[in-house]
Parts: sequence; C-alpha cells; structure tokens
Amino acid sequence: MGAAPQADEEAAKDTDWTPETRRVMVLLVLVNAGSQGLQGLMAPITRELQAGLNVSLATVGVFQTLFLITFAIATACWGVFASRVSPRRGLIAASLLWGGCCALVTLTSTPTLFAGGLCLAAVGNAAIIPLTYSVAMAIVPRDDRATSLGWLGTGQALSMGLAFLAGGGLVGRFGWQAPFLLFAGSGFLAVILLALCLPKDSDAESREEAGEAPGASEPAESGKRSGLAALSARIAAEFAVLRQREARNVVISTVFSAMADGTLAFWFIAMLRDDHHLSVMDATLLTVALFVAQLPGGVICGRFADAAERKWERGRTRLAILLSVVAGVLYFGLFQIPWVELSITSPACLLFCALAVIGAFISAALPPLLFNAATEVVARPQREVMISAVSVSRIAGRAIGVQCVGLLTTTQSFSSLSMSIAIVTLCFVPSAILLQRVATEPAT
Repeated sequence: MGAAPQADEEAAKDTDWTPETRRVMVLLVLVNAGSQGLQGLMAPITRELQAGLNVSLATVGVFQTLFLITFAIATACWGVFASRVSPRRGLIAASLLWGGCCALVTLTSTPTLFAGGLCLAAVGNAAIIPLTYSVAMAIVPRDDRATSLGWLGTGQALSMGLAFLAGGGLVGRFGWQAPFLLFAGSGFLAVILLALCLPKDSDAESREEAGEAPGASEPAESGKRSGLAALSARIAAEFAVLRQREARNVVISTVFSAMADGTLAFWFIAMLRDDHHLSVMDATLLTVALFVAQLPGGVICGRFADAAERKWERGRTRLAILLSVVAGVLYFGLFQIPWVELSITSPACLLFCALAVIGAFISAALPPLLFNAATEVVARPQREVMISAVSVSRIAGRAIGVQCVGLLTTTQSFSSLSMSIAIVTLCFVPSAILLQRVATEPAT
C-alpha cells in the first residue's frame, strides 16, 4: 500500500552513474552547502542584532521564529508545485530571491523591514531542499539513493557549521551585516552555477519519471478557481497523501526524531556549561567535535543503507530503525551518567566526548534515511510533497524538542539540563517504532 509503482523502480534501476550525473550531484551538494545555514545564521549574532536594530533579545527570538514559520509554510508550497515547475528554473529563481533579500536586509535599520526581508529570504531558501532532492531522486541510481541523499545532508550540515563560524568570525569586525552579505554572495553564486551547470534536460527527466507529458496542464476545474481558494484547495489535495498510513507514520516518525536531534543541537553547549561546569571554549571544542563527526555520518551510513537495501526488502528503513534505537539508548545513558565536573583533558571527558561523537555520527544518518523512506512509500508524482512534509515535520520537531527541555527544566524532578535532554532524546525510540510499522508493510 502506498509504495511507488514497480515501473518507477525499474526505471530508476536502469539509471546509472555518468560523469554528468556526478557533476549535477556535486552542484546540488554545493547549493545545499551554501544555503541551508541561513536557518541558523542569527544564533551567533543575537547580541549584535539586538544592538544594531535597537530591539530586545526577545524580539531577536521573534525574528528567528518568523523565519522558521515562513520557511515551513513555503517548504510545503514549494513541495506542492515542485512537480509542476521546472526544477532548474525554480532553483535559479529561489536562489536569486533569498540571495537578493539577504543583501537587502543589510541596508535596513528598522525591525519591521528586517523581519519582512528575512521572511522573503525564507520563502526562497525553503525551495532548496524539495527541488534539489527532487532532481537527485530523478537522476541517481535507485541502489545509491541513500548515499546520494547523505551527501546532500552533509552539505546542509556543512552549511550550518559555516553559518556559526561566519557569524562568530565576521560580526566582531564588520558588524551584523557581514554574515548576511556572505550568504547573499552565496545565493548569487548559486544562481550562476545553476544557470551554467545544471542541464536543462534535468527538467524533462524529472517530469518524465513523474509520468507527465512535457506540456501537461492542470485540470480544467482549476481554472474555475482563483486566488487563495485555488491555492488552498491545491495544497489540501496534494497533502491528502498523508492519509496513507505509511506516509503518515514516516512524517510522525520524523517529528520524534527531530525532537531528539533538535534538543541536542540547541541545548548541548548550555548543558556542558551549566551541569558540567566547562568553560565556553571547552564546550565549544566539544561541540565542534560533534559537528565534525556529523559530516561523514550521513554518507558512510548511507552506503551501508544502500547495501542493506540490496540484501533485504526496505533495508534502508530497517537500518534507520536500528540506528534510531541505538542513538536513543546511547544518548539517554550518556546524559544519565553523573560526570559531575569534567575537565577537557580528563579521561572521563574524553570518554564522554567519544560517546557523544558516536551518537552524532549515528544521528546524522537519520535525516537522509527518513527522506528516503518518505519517497519510497508514495508514487513518483507525490515525492516532492512528501519531501516537503518531512522538511516541515523536522522544523516542527526541533521546535517542540527545544520547548520540551525548557518545560522539563522548570520542574523539580528534571531541574538539570542533562536529565531533561536525556528524557527528550528517548524520542528516537518511538521514531523507530513507527518506522518498524512502515518496514513491515508489503512493498508492491
């Protein structure tokens, strides 16, 4: 039920790696590496934004919330139209939009204009994941999909790391505008690379695999509607795919996984400083170690997932189940151990760091595998919608996880961040349970 048709799978198996395919994949990784860090760009420059725009710290938090909300809504909309627009033109237009808006926000000194420009940048930035994943799924061999999506995930992780480094390194000397100008340049560079290097026939390949004629048009009924009503009806119709049990289970599983993942990303440094009394520099070094571990995690685990797929039915999903359980148990045990005060050179700290690095390596593989699971439970024309649904659920899961830790720390029983993080990281386990239900469904 809900599995991609056999003809779609056979067509994908006939695809093979070519020099052009490799060039396109490198381009897609670079586009992700130059764009997705915009989501976390404001984290290291909150104080500078507060002073530069003359607003409160809470208002800076509102800016980030507005960006994420706009990003989530726009991701859903891009997913609906991804199969109906040219991926090449869509990526070029989206990159031009978010790059131009990043440049424009540096010219404003009022909070309202800054928030407006930021939201417009989010609209363009939200197109990158649905459209790059759509192109990748259309051109790579089916047996190597998890590895390919792992490379895209590596590009996104690299982008987030560069955003933190750029924000912290440039803002002190050049002001809060410098990181935004850097990402504006990245957007304009993406426009040039996409226009020159992304083949025009990738649009035709994507539409052919979707089973559409090049000149396919919308049903005549859509012409009777206009404006917001037509857009709402189209979005509702496209996301009706979530009524399928397998698709719904993948999306909910992603929410649970993102709750645990987002909790670690947001609270890890604070936990090291508050509970283990590490200095800011030592806590940052440990966090950098986790970031470095995440870079190869998606690709290496993706290779194992592709090998598992060749041996077992839905082998990639089964590997995601195993990794989710291991990550949940590992993190829960790690944050339960009473490490007390850690010294950066102590054996206890080295053991703590080693276990945390293993956990980061494992958890980095889960998003690409979840994206892959999402595309395997629906037919080809619905893949973009499912990719968008998973993207939105990851954003929602991160926000819920962060808030859960905040609420738990206000209670007496979970007053320490370590205990609260340990509880929320157990969300990896229900994520695995839901994936198990997907893996046991017969594929057609």
